[in-house]
Amino acid sequence: MLWYDGLALGSPVFWGTVSGRMKLFLDDVQQRCFGWPVMELRWRAGAAFATGAHEASGKSATITALHTFMLSVQMVVLGNEPAANCLLGACATNRNESAATPTWTQQEMADADALGKRLVQAATALKPLMPPPSPPPPVYGPCAPGVHQCGIRYITY
Repeated sequence: MLWYDGLALGSPVFWGTVSGRMKLFLDDVQQRCFGWPVMELRWRAGAAFATGAHEASGKSATITALHTFMLSVQMVVLGNEPAANCLLGACATNRNESAATPTWTQQEMADADALGKRLVQAATALKPLMPPPSPPPPVYGPCAPGVHQCGIRYITY
């Protein structure tokens, strides 16, 4: 995570909050990579997005959980543009759960695009404030497929 100037985290909504896989990822940031307190991510820009199967599925609560993580590790949290449907980040509702591929509205896609552009702008502006990167933690043996060198599992859906 130290190799990125900005970080966008997203999760599907599971019972009104982040998925179990995302929770494990967030826990691993402290437990496997940095220890406590996590100061290595300070001044990095952070943005969040969430998807759910229903309009009122808890996307705002999920984004708030991701923002709480970012604030806890001293990141700078970004919301979306004032014209966005989801001011906290980017939200999308899959209106057809049985479809093989989710479908999003034009507005949801535009909101995600706007959030991504804000993240790039903020990360660029914040770069001079970031601490110099520390060396990566030691790797004990070869990493398993899907595991980052500091032990964080890649999340794919």
